[in-house]
Amino acid sequence: MRTHPHAGEKTKNYRDVLKKMTIEKLLHEVTNLDSQQRKYIKRGIDMNMAISEKGVVMKRSAYQLKHMHKEGIIADDLFYKVKLRVASAVDARMGGLPEPVMTSGGSGNQGVLTILVPYLVGKDQKIKQSVIEESIAISHAINSYIKCFTGELSVLCGCAIAASIAAAIALVYQKAGIDMRKITFAVDNVIGDLCGIICDGAKPGCSMKIVSGADAVIRSAFMALAGYGLSVKDGVLGISAEESIKNLSKISLEGMGLVDPTLLVHILQKKITRSGLA
Repeated sequence: MRTHPHAGEKTKNYRDVLKKMTIEKLLHEVTNLDSQQRKYIKRGIDMNMAISEKGVVMKRSAYQLKHMHKEGIIADDLFYKVKLRVASAVDARMGGLPEPVMTSGGSGNQGVLTILVPYLVGKDQKIKQSVIEESIAISHAINSYIKCFTGELSVLCGCAIAASIAAAIALVYQKAGIDMRKITFAVDNVIGDLCGIICDGAKPGCSMKIVSGADAVIRSAFMALAGYGLSVKDGVLGISAEESIKNLSKISLEGMGLVDPTLLVHILQKKITRSGLA
């Protein structure tokens, strides 16, 4: 049996490349899309929009949002429309409906947020289709960039943190291009709002978190576009977007080290109790 000539050689992991890049350089790299890449992004839009129409029947978060709208509690505005769509998609996924979804960073739920929020907001704001596609490429890339620091699987909720930061940057790009001052505001606004939301497993409650993420994305981005952003004086935030993300990583990997084992014990104890063994 012949050995492959490259067997055993260490290949360059894309995460090693991403970690060394600035956000500004990354954005310039990923917005130069060819026709095949645009076609792939459109496929993700179509796929995730399709599943976002299915989850209301599960009578979970999306259903409750729709009910509150009918009761006059929630207005029929951009926030509602986006949150309804993302909640419905995640309700469908977590409810086991046999519908495909395009992932981001290995996560279907993160794929829902990174694709649908820029797409829906972009359409509402009459952004050119080509720019929306570029913003979604940004959303995917930034989601992967953040996970280089926080980890593939993190104690922090990926939808509420990584995907939300990514989508907020995408929205800023749609209206302001690669404006690092406003992009930094968007990053800091999301982290300042949602830092600390934990991941406690894939379950129906994930759609509650994606609703919070979508709301924070839109608020954070439009505040940033208006020139408002939290600063280095605020909590874990740094002097740059990159430093804020690295600080977030330290919170996840160093500061919250006991959360995962504590959570696991709690979940296992519930299972034992419910099975009648305790």
